[in-house]
Amino acid sequence: MAAPVPPTERTIRAFELAGDDVKDCTWAWEDRHSPTKKAIRAEFSNGTVLIIDVHPAVNRKPWTFGGAYIRDVQGSEVNIDAETSADARREITAFINEVFASEITEAAANVNSNSRASQSADWRAKPDGSGQKPTS
Repeated sequence: MAAPVPPTERTIRAFELAGDDVKDCTWAWEDRHSPTKKAIRAEFSNGTVLIIDVHPAVNRKPWTFGGAYIRDVQGSEVNIDAETSADARREITAFINEVFASEITEAAANVNSNSRASQSADWRAKPDGSGQKPTS
């Protein structure tokens, strides 16, 4: 009997699958009612719902990936940049830029310029370069 797939691995697999062929999913913008927290939903035919967090206007870019998780699966959140392949990120980035351009532009234009996520510094990295979010 096969061991159950850990929740984080399910998220990584879903992201990779979405990156393999973005047309295999139904995509929608999920507004988080926050100037710095937005998300995109990818629904698969098997009922899996992948939520991809995007952060508008970070480091003078229109947006950057945040985390991803499977909706209603406890403990499934992963850091997209650290846990997924460059190929999948590239494909999904291109798709998001094409399909959600107006939503990204609006989110970036309305971001709260006093928030950490909209500062021009890399707020995700510690000065030691560990890539971990600062604690203060």
